[in-house]
Amino acid sequence: MNASHSHPALAGLGTGRCLVIGEVALSHDGSLGLAHRFVDAIADAGADAVKFQTHIAAAESTPAEPFRVKFSRQDASRYEYWRRMEFTEDEWRGLAEHCAQRQVLFISSPFSIEAVELLERVGGQPFWKIASGEVSNTQLLDRVLATGAPVVLSSGLSPLAETDAAVARVKARHRQVGVMQCTTAYPCPPERVGLNLVPVYRERYGCWVGLSDHSATIYPGLAGAALGLDLLEVHVARRAPASHVPVFHYEHCAVCLTGENLEIEMAASAYRFVRLSCAVSACLDNLNGLCSVFCTRKPRSERKSGHCP
Repeated sequence: MNASHSHPALAGLGTGRCLVIGEVALSHDGSLGLAHRFVDAIADAGADAVKFQTHIAAAESTPAEPFRVKFSRQDASRYEYWRRMEFTEDEWRGLAEHCAQRQVLFISSPFSIEAVELLERVGGQPFWKIASGEVSNTQLLDRVLATGAPVVLSSGLSPLAETDAAVARVKARHRQVGVMQCTTAYPCPPERVGLNLVPVYRERYGCWVGLSDHSATIYPGLAGAALGLDLLEVHVARRAPASHVPVFHYEHCAVCLTGENLEIEMAASAYRFVRLSCAVSACLDNLNGLCSVFCTRKPRSERKSGHCP
């Protein structure tokens, strides 16, 4: 077993310990040096894992693909953007090794079969995190399942029936599975966080449950920790000191790193404090109002057409 797989956060999954993931995604903006800076910052903050996204332009796009939302002045197309976000296999291996040195888990979501194969060669991943847009990608899911590692599914773009099918597919291969409540909105307003679905997933699937939080605050995570999250993922972005100008397009849904004063440090500590304290009724009483704010989103099967939440 890879040394990183003996991390205490993994041993504690399903036993009341919340595994905190700092989600870099593409906030490194194609800079390998900045990607390594994120590893150090997230490790210093006390999170358990650092997560990236692995995109291979030629495997998931074409040069003719236009932007759906034009956000980059540097790239003429989505294909060029994905190319600029790519790292080589050796560079990914270096990031995984850096995570191991800092005693944080290395995770990267693949967006193609080629990305799965690259990450499998790199090694070091304790489980596969399947992004919301890939949950119905059965070819990708089957390739991930072939590795034998656990699979964590993000629910942001899936109705319950689609999540049901993906969970059943994982369980049919006798792999461990987790489901993370996710609302694909950036930033996500409080009334759409949907923490009410966390106990639904736990009862429905009998699996790890988590929250992929896009609110840019620590509050859904605090409420979720009190509800017994196994996994908590928060986006992390870098912001220059004393600046209110977004540096990266992920910043609007992220807990930001402002200079050396890391807000994620407060977030990671607070999540664990609340999780450890939630057996105390007073703690839960104080969080009742907070939980009620973030537990309003209905399962899609119960929503009226075109109505949100």
